[in-house]
Amino acid sequence: LASAIMAECHSRYNEPCAIFSLNGEVQTVSSVPGSLSLNTYIREYARLKGTKFMCREGGCGICIVSLHFTNPATGQERVVSVNSCMFPVLACHGLKVTTVEGIGSKKTGYNEVQTRLAHFYGTQCGYCSPGWVMSMYSLLKSNPTATMKEIEDSFSGNLCRCTGYRPILDAFKSFAIDKSQALERKVADIEDLLKVCPKSGVSCHGQCKKEQSQRTPYGCVEQNGRDECDIEFLEVALALPSLKLELKAGTQWYKVAHVDEIFEIFEMINGSYRLVGGNSAIGILKDQPKPDAFIDINGVAFLKAHSIYSNSLYVGANTTLADAITLFRAVSEENPRYFAYTIQLARHIENVATVPVRNVGTLAGNLSIKHAAREFPSDIFLIMETVGAKLSIRGENEALSLISLPEYLDTDMYKKVILQIVLPPLDSNQYVVKTFKIAPRAQNAIAYVNAGFQFKIHAEQTERYLTGKRLLDVATLQTALHFLGKEVQPDYKLPAPRPEYRRGLSLALLYRFVLGLNPNRVRPKFRSGGEDITRPLSSGIQEFENNDSNPPLYKPIPKLESLIQCSGEAEFVYDMPTVNNDLFAAFVITKHGPAELVGLDPSKALRTPGVVAFFSAKDIPGQNSFTPLHYIIKSEEQVFADKKIMHAGQVVGLVVAVTQELADSAADLVLIVYTNKKVPVLDLRDVVKNNDVSRIEFRYGRKATTRKYDVKKVIEGDFKLTDQYHFVMETMTCLTVPIEDGLDVYCPSQWLQVVQEAISMVLNIPNNRINVKLRRIGGSFGLKLSRSNQVATACSLAAYLLQRPVRMVVKLETMMEAIGKRHPFLGVYKTGVNDEGVIQYLDLQMYIDIGSSYNDPVDSFILPNFNSVYDPSTWTVNVYNVTTDKATNIWMRAPGMLEAITIPEHILEHIAHEVGDDPYAVRERNFDEQNQIAPLIARLKIKSDYEFRKAAVEEFNKGQVWKKRGISLVPKKYVVDVPANHYATLSVYSKDGTVAICIGGVEMGQGINTKAAQVCAAELNIPLEFVAVKPTNNFESPNNFLSGGAISTTDVTFAMVRCCDELKRRLEPVREGGTQTWPELIMAAAAAQIDLKTSYMFASVTDSKPYTLFGGVVLEAEIDILTGEHKVIRVDLLEDCGKSLNPFIDIGQVEGAFVMGLGYFTSEEIIRDPLTGRVLTNRSLTYKVPGPKDIPIDLRVYLQNKGDSSQAVLGAKALSEPPLVLSNSYMFAVRQALRSARLHVGLPNCWLKMDTPFSGERIFLAAAIDETKYLL
Repeated sequence: LASAIMAECHSRYNEPCAIFSLNGEVQTVSSVPGSLSLNTYIREYARLKGTKFMCREGGCGICIVSLHFTNPATGQERVVSVNSCMFPVLACHGLKVTTVEGIGSKKTGYNEVQTRLAHFYGTQCGYCSPGWVMSMYSLLKSNPTATMKEIEDSFSGNLCRCTGYRPILDAFKSFAIDKSQALERKVADIEDLLKVCPKSGVSCHGQCKKEQSQRTPYGCVEQNGRDECDIEFLEVALALPSLKLELKAGTQWYKVAHVDEIFEIFEMINGSYRLVGGNSAIGILKDQPKPDAFIDINGVAFLKAHSIYSNSLYVGANTTLADAITLFRAVSEENPRYFAYTIQLARHIENVATVPVRNVGTLAGNLSIKHAAREFPSDIFLIMETVGAKLSIRGENEALSLISLPEYLDTDMYKKVILQIVLPPLDSNQYVVKTFKIAPRAQNAIAYVNAGFQFKIHAEQTERYLTGKRLLDVATLQTALHFLGKEVQPDYKLPAPRPEYRRGLSLALLYRFVLGLNPNRVRPKFRSGGEDITRPLSSGIQEFENNDSNPPLYKPIPKLESLIQCSGEAEFVYDMPTVNNDLFAAFVITKHGPAELVGLDPSKALRTPGVVAFFSAKDIPGQNSFTPLHYIIKSEEQVFADKKIMHAGQVVGLVVAVTQELADSAADLVLIVYTNKKVPVLDLRDVVKNNDVSRIEFRYGRKATTRKYDVKKVIEGDFKLTDQYHFVMETMTCLTVPIEDGLDVYCPSQWLQVVQEAISMVLNIPNNRINVKLRRIGGSFGLKLSRSNQVATACSLAAYLLQRPVRMVVKLETMMEAIGKRHPFLGVYKTGVNDEGVIQYLDLQMYIDIGSSYNDPVDSFILPNFNSVYDPSTWTVNVYNVTTDKATNIWMRAPGMLEAITIPEHILEHIAHEVGDDPYAVRERNFDEQNQIAPLIARLKIKSDYEFRKAAVEEFNKGQVWKKRGISLVPKKYVVDVPANHYATLSVYSKDGTVAICIGGVEMGQGINTKAAQVCAAELNIPLEFVAVKPTNNFESPNNFLSGGAISTTDVTFAMVRCCDELKRRLEPVREGGTQTWPELIMAAAAAQIDLKTSYMFASVTDSKPYTLFGGVVLEAEIDILTGEHKVIRVDLLEDCGKSLNPFIDIGQVEGAFVMGLGYFTSEEIIRDPLTGRVLTNRSLTYKVPGPKDIPIDLRVYLQNKGDSSQAVLGAKALSEPPLVLSNSYMFAVRQALRSARLHVGLPNCWLKMDTPFSGERIFLAAAIDETKYLL
């Protein structure tokens, strides 16, 4: 049969092919590039768009699918999650692949994982949801009895920028065998109250399941308790274990089943080759050239087997990291005398990469990265070297050799293979082994420092060592630290952490190792230094006021799109079907700025087969600007730089090709010729310090209305808030299709009007020939306001000139280099205070880093918000814009408001330190007596048990030196006042009375569609299922303002009320005393030729007034003084939100905003090359947003309706942005903990000057505790 299958491949392709199953359908693949990823195959060949991609290096998790295979060494069936963006499709030969479409859909019925995530409100924009679903699906297939801990540990490979993770983790922990009673109740509520039709996605009585007897071509449904995707297909089961494919461009793909076959292939080839295991190395080494031959070694049993021989543990080099964890745990239990230490290896590997990477990434693969890139801090290399492991290596025509890890680095590995890793026996009575990894976030991060220690205790001295009389001797320890300090001299290559941090960490980890040897021999106050910072399971509480006044309004209803987001059926722009003549585009960007552009040479790119065109500034028929001047667009920016390069990352051209991958690679081939290169000015503080008036522009100010004279202290300082990247899951994309009278443009933008206007300017065609349409955005947070225009104009230029559809998706690295970030701020202040910290006068200068151009201005947001809840009568504030040589900085969630509120909070913290008083007491003494904050804070103190916990923190800190806690209470007032206009349109269909609405706001995860539908259903008194939301467009909603800050939600709901009011007025003549059903009423109206379409434009000048949101937070954090690691123990966050239109959607906004803010203040840092200005942290590998284990351990959110909400539409206030401001409380808790640590070791109680982010590196260096304080 196998031969017959190969014969079929020959008849179809005239050559052999790879065979695998995809969602139960057999796939035969041949003549594709060897580097073709499974993701590309799924999306572009199988046309399944549910599986997404973004980082293309295994860092985000939105590409995850399920892989079913047989381990060749054990014969065991395995189901694991993998990153389809890195796994080669040809490596799927003989395997079974399941995507999100394969486990459930609207037509075949949803899988329980999908429904559970949807009904736990675990989706917002929905772009990451399929990846989360497939991670959980894979886990349940491999471990149906998983515990809550096992589940929470399983998502190191999944990121979400919207939700804050808590609802996702709750949804999935509800599958655990030990789930909490609270989760059990939620599951019961879902089953009882939210019975959802698996076919329609709306509430039903569960009768449709009987109809699910057929499998769709790409749908695997459960039949008789068995998943159809698990059905054995003979074609797959009998796929040949060895394979040779002749690929495009003269390359070959081999699959081997035995070690000898590898060397037979070596004899046949003379060029480059790649041994393919998990192929995850391409996520680290992206720029490696494509090899001439690929050799898939996953079928070689010997390379995945293990044995114990002559007391040594022999581990197959191609053992996956996940299997190595399992093996090392088992061996440590089975042979505790000689291999107890392998439990340390297992624990360390659990912190390497991610679960999907560890599922296929191998031990030898990780070592090979180190071999190719010496600067790579390989965890595997370090832990193996720590225990003295050896590598068994075989070369072509060479005998086996056993070499050390350092020797391996100096060995030419061409046509050599690591066969086994040999671990020595280390008698647990004589050896102590401990390894450490300190990284910028809890999971999926390259280490700041890896460390491993192995101590051998001589037999004749065992008793003395184990009682600690010599090993735990201060003099011995200090001598060891001294010598280690001299030996460890890290280099400094950005974006690596500073050498003083890495050196200090090395010494601190040796100290930690010694403290952990025998804690009983260490004084109690130092013992915590021997313990890693630990994290229990996360949990949360959500409280809101029930409101039954006007259902479905004010009710917690899942988002309309949540189920199709979880099944991958929610269509995003780049998911739209392609046609045969589609082309793809990629930006060409500069690597240095500022400079002058001499010329561009695209000849090498254009010679590449499949590259169609190159466009630059000279090809633009209209105006070379993507920024039509508007309310928030103040200056012109070029689509393509023509003469002057303003900054590194500026776009200079566009390559068009037949595939996106080809366009991306060809863009790197375009030669950019520079002259007059200058060293960029990048630091806001440097400009201010040097008083460079050519870069500083005064914007406006406000003078104090009074001055007080009880000045006992004068306090001066400055504080810088850095930039932050939006890190959306859906990167910038666009599809432009030429039509008979213009262009159809599909572009994820928060502002369709300016997309239309910008394209009109660039192409010099009328606005009415440009149709901009959009159903949803995969996350934005301000990124897709003015910046979408550049992608849309460039893409449309290519489509217009070539008269072919052109689409592009901008790769992450280009995004992070070319596009601006959150505006950095610098606050320079001088204040006089009395003995109680009451401000007598304050002179504050706020400097805003606008980048190279003044667009997306934030200066106008400062004065309404800067004083928050405090009395500003004695405050003088001046605001300045500062130009730097960076991409134009742009709005990001709570733009300007976050910084304007945080700088005064920092000043109050400084005041409290100088007067020696409690920070909150000082805040309270400076309150504005006119605001409404006091009752809210009183309630927050009760809900959070603030006073008791504050005392508990003080007690905790008294008892130990190396773990410290802090607790902060921060209030907030946030003013919402943005001039805007938004449309709503309502159409009713006469046949059945169903309603379609189209709104001017854009759905991007904030729930605008759901809230608009809720309002419509409530106002018309019809079932929510009667309402459908249509994509927004610039025909139904022309001249519409942007969507952002949740103002669009309040605007369109107001407009929807007016639409419904008008419709009800028109229906009055045909009402028959209220006896008709809604369909009957509509049929009567249609018969009377009543207009059943209404439209209304909300206008802020007539329909709204500014309003305020009050809130507060209590945050408790713990830091590890020896490493800088930190955790947020508990957060109690209270928002006075008025009448929430949908409480769980609003709670999701609160949690997501707050966690995004935590990322800003903890781990997110943009690092640039000081000589070129290029962004170096331009990947998921180097830029670290919070992951699932970086959120507060205990996150409690309370919504209340106690304050004045009369100015808010329907009494509901916008909650998408204000909670982010409260994340600044993290800094103040950390400062408290640092102060305690420094005082505990006798350091001076001085104010610590720290800029954001308060990362592990900055915390460690701010503590400034040197090794002489490392005592026993």
